[in-house]
Amino acid sequence: EIGKLVLVRTLFAQSNTFIGFLPTELGNLNRMLTLDLSNNGFTGPIPSELGNLAAIRDKLDLSSNRLSGPLPSELGDLRAIRQLNLHSNNLVGQIPSSFSGLTRVTRLRLDDNNLTGNVPQDMCDVYDLTVPEFYTDCLDEMVCTCCLFCCRDGGACECKFLGTNFEFLCNDSLRSPER
Repeated sequence: EIGKLVLVRTLFAQSNTFIGFLPTELGNLNRMLTLDLSNNGFTGPIPSELGNLAAIRDKLDLSSNRLSGPLPSELGDLRAIRQLNLHSNNLVGQIPSSFSGLTRVTRLRLDDNNLTGNVPQDMCDVYDLTVPEFYTDCLDEMVCTCCLFCCRDGGACECKFLGTNFEFLCNDSLRSPER
């Protein structure tokens, strides 16, 4: 059982053919620094127990699966995380205001999902100061004043500061972001 591997600090299991639900026991891995389960066949909701991974500092990558349901507000408890990649799934609903607690995040990928509503203002208040690489979809259903990158169907993302005096914030935005 994966939840008994409490000494594991890094788990890279991307690009395998794993299927099924993400085990809730992953939340027991309280020494985890990096967890990458991207590009698999995981389905179902993101377990709220992943919010227990308080030690995670580097990355939580669940992108390119078939995860569904809303974003768990508990992910906002990952206060030390630098990268949270949840793009290319089937996530729905609004972005929880608890994500404003992700003050150390340098990259937040929520694009290529079915998220709707306004990005919470308290989240934008934090992100306007920290300017992370924040990706969301550019749809009528999603309003984001603090997103750095705006993505369209097909994966093309564009930095909102291209062609302005703040273009330096775009870094490598002239190339397509890694998916």
